[in-house]
This record gives sequence, C-alpha cells and structure tokens, in this order.
Amino acid sequence: MMKQKLTRILGTVVAVSLLSATPAWAKPIERHAGNGHQVQSISIKKIPSDMTKALQDLYKLIPELKDLRVSSADIWEDEDGTSEWSFTLLNKEKKESKSMVRVNLTIDPDTGKLLNYMIFNSDWNPTKSISEKEAKEIADKFLKKAVDKSDRYQLVKISTQTDDDGEYEYEDEEGEGEGVLQRELIYQMTVNKIPVLGTDIRIKIDGDGHLTRYTNYFNEIPDESRFPDAKKALSKKKAEAAYLGLLDMQLMYNANQLVWDKNGEEATGLGPVLKYVPSFSGAIDALTGKAAYEYVEDDEGGSEQIPYEKIKLTPQGKDIFIKSADDAQKVLEDALGIDLSQADYNESGNKQTRSYRFYTDEEKGGSVARVMIDAKTGQLQLIDFRSYDDRTGTGFKPEEAKAAAVKKLEQWLGKDVTEVFLTGGWSDPQGYSFEFLPSYQGIPVESSENEVEFDGKGNLTRLRISLQNDFSKLPDSGKAISVEAAGRMYLKKNALKLTYVLQGVGEETGSPQVGLYYVPTYEGREAYVDAITGKFQTGW
Repeated sequence: MMKQKLTRILGTVVAVSLLSATPAWAKPIERHAGNGHQVQSISIKKIPSDMTKALQDLYKLIPELKDLRVSSADIWEDEDGTSEWSFTLLNKEKKESKSMVRVNLTIDPDTGKLLNYMIFNSDWNPTKSISEKEAKEIADKFLKKAVDKSDRYQLVKISTQTDDDGEYEYEDEEGEGEGVLQRELIYQMTVNKIPVLGTDIRIKIDGDGHLTRYTNYFNEIPDESRFPDAKKALSKKKAEAAYLGLLDMQLMYNANQLVWDKNGEEATGLGPVLKYVPSFSGAIDALTGKAAYEYVEDDEGGSEQIPYEKIKLTPQGKDIFIKSADDAQKVLEDALGIDLSQADYNESGNKQTRSYRFYTDEEKGGSVARVMIDAKTGQLQLIDFRSYDDRTGTGFKPEEAKAAAVKKLEQWLGKDVTEVFLTGGWSDPQGYSFEFLPSYQGIPVESSENEVEFDGKGNLTRLRISLQNDFSKLPDSGKAISVEAAGRMYLKKNALKLTYVLQGVGEETGSPQVGLYYVPTYEGREAYVDAITGKFQTGW
C-alpha cells in the first residue's frame, strides 16, 4: 500500500493508456474556448464576409453542406482572447419531406481549420456495423483533406460505439446479438516516429459509411527542436527495470471481486480473490527513469493526509441480531449517541438483505442513519451514518480523533477483527476523517471498508462499520506467487511505449511544453494480478 497520498506532478494518474483518450495528466493544448475560463457567446444575425468565406472553404471539404441553410452562427470568446466560430446548419424545409438534417460545427477563425463537426440525418438508419477496414479507408481519406501533414498521424485505436443518443442497435458482423452502430477511430500525431499524446483526432463512421463526427481541438504543434532527443532515452530494458521498482505490488483481499471466465472475456459473478495491485500506475520519465509524481504532506486546502498505519484492536463487539425497526433504532442510537425518536423512517430489502433507514431534514442540518441486516437471520451487517449539520469549531486534537475512531471500531467490529489498516483520510482544523480496512492473514480486505469522521469539536459526522467479515472463504496467502512474479506479469500486460506528451503551455515561452515518457499501454478497467493463479485480470 502507498503510505502517503500521492500528488502527481502531471496530475492524477490512473491507468495510463497510449491507446485510450488522453489521460488526465497529459493535458492537451486545446483551442476550445471555455477551458476553465469565462466564455462569452455572441450571436450573429448577419454573417460577415470572413465567416462566410470560412464556410465556403469548408464546403470543399464536405460538399453536402452546400445544400443546407445556416440556422445560427455564434462567436465564442474566451477571456484569454481565444475564440471560435460556431454554426448550426439545417436542411431546407420542403412540404413533401419529413426528413431532418442537423449539423453542428466549429471553426478556428485564425486558420479556418475545422475543430468539431457533428451531423444528424433522420434518413440514415444503418442496421449493421461497417467493417474496420472500410471505416479506416473513409477516415484516412477525410483526414488527408482536413489536416495538413496528415501522413504524420497514425491510427492508434478503432472501437465500436453507440451513437450519442444511444438510439440504434444492430447485429454484429456474425449476425449474432446486439451491437453498436458506429466505429470510432482515434489518430495521434507522431514526431520522429514517436506518438504524441494530447494530439488526438477522433472520427466516427456509421454502418453505411457516413462520417458522423469529427473532433480535432489540438491546435499548436511545437517546433520539433523543442522535442526531447529520443536517442537520450533510457533503453527499454532499463526503463522496465525502473518501472518494476516503482510498481511496489501489494497484496490485497477482496471478498466480492468481479470474477471472469477462463478467457478473461465475460464476468461470471462475484467471488473471493487475493490479488496483487500496483502502488504506482503512471508513466516514467524516459530520460531519468523517475516516476512522474512527488510526495506532499498537505493539499492546497491545508488538509494534512493521514499516514498509512497498521493498528492492533481489542475488539469488544458481539454478534447483533435485529428483528424490528425498534431494534434497529436502538442499535443506531447506541452507536451514534443521538436520539432518533423524531426521525422519519422507512425500510426496504430483498431476499438477501434488509435495511432500516432513519432520517431528518438534510437542508436543516439533519442526518441519515441506516442499518443493513441479513434478511434470513437478522444479523447486523452494516452501520451507515452521515450528518449534514454544518458544524464549526475547534478543540478536538488529532490524537484524540484517532483514538476515538479506533474505539468505535473496537466497540462495533466483530470479535475476530483484531487488526486493521488505516489506509487513508485527512485532518484539518475543521475535522478529521479516517478510513480503515480489516486485516486477514496480515493483508487488507478492501471489500470491508470502514469510515469514521468527526468535526473540529469532536462530534461524530460520519460512521460506516462493515460487519461482513466472514473471511473463511478467502484464499490462503501462503499459496501466493512472489511479488517479483506479479510485477513481471503486470509489466507484460502493460508494455511500456516511448511517447511524447504535451504538458501545457509554458509561462515563459507561451508554447506547449513537451516531455518524453515511457507510458504503459494497458487500457481498460482496474487491473490486478491474481496472486494464486498468476493471471492478469481486469474489473472491479
């Protein structure tokens, strides 16, 4: 586990992928007005000549637009001086026709470049998907006309998607099942034959070969002299060694992990898993081999991060059974130290569980308190409470808050839980938050999360106690593969690729800054290595 919260220099890094949308830390240089700034829209009643010329030039790229009429035109202006021209085009009205065509497009007023294009045509109703080969041929042809130096762009991904409204379905190419209507193709620029993250061009092609969407907000290409020399990058072997050292694979239990079939293609249900998860999932600097993050003690709001810690407990909890709403109310009042006699109440449930919920007006600083029980036996499984009272004040010290949080766990967690991991939280003058996971065989169990929060005066504002702590079905950690083997498997499925990354505009130069990184190429859901089988898995 990571023992401190990581603040990434390049932003929050989740599973970084070369083949996915630009990750959060690789901020593209966008022309789009309104990117975090105030935006002013000016509606144009009479289109001036320069806007008209820009449209006429666009007709050469998309000739069918000539048959449409301009319904509206706007100038979008950002406070930093950035602007865009936005147009809406509709088909000319004909009494005998009920067809509808609508086009939304945006143009860069400085270059005339098409930034965004989207078309809806009520007569387009494809019933099957177009092949990837045909989609690529259409997209490549359009790209050559729409972008200068299009030969510097490479196709990095083709996916199948529903249309924006999710209205259409179709059979797949084998004629089986329900699929999606459109192919989306993502292109990225290359420099020195190395892809440049942050330069995505996206194109959508429907089942009949119509280009329905085009997006290219990337604007400024730095001079190639500003790109770090790829010859100075670490070798792939050295980069992999550095990456393995940073992964810091940690064992984690999950009693309700999404389980996949033997081919890893279909989820078959929930089950107990012992897994290795990486503490680091970002990119590394290709010149130094260092991770793209730094440790910090405080965030911008002045909240100090709670350090990771293993804590021994002296449990006092016992099995609790609830048969009625009165029983539920008493348990909650004992756990929370509040009077719920005037609270509103409801209950719900299914064959497995039943919940009793007590609540007061949130807008007036009320609260919600709930217990969940086993529907058959009535055994308590969960205590969940949140206060919405905007309390202020100070006086409750950090060590007092931590001791009080641990005491709550000892009072209510099952007698078999003798150790927990303090895995996260924060503290500041206004309050304290603690997150705990129970320990089994010395390993955290992430499916049984507990939370305790106090305000600055020591009033309880949040409590979540998970009593579903039957760990008898969890795998034996003595049968786990080595951490080295887990790291090698994770790296195998996350092969590093040398990549340029546009990081934002430099304050001094006013031009995009460029970094050279080794980026893991895995794309998808949360990933881990099964500690028993050694297989790479995805899913929550």
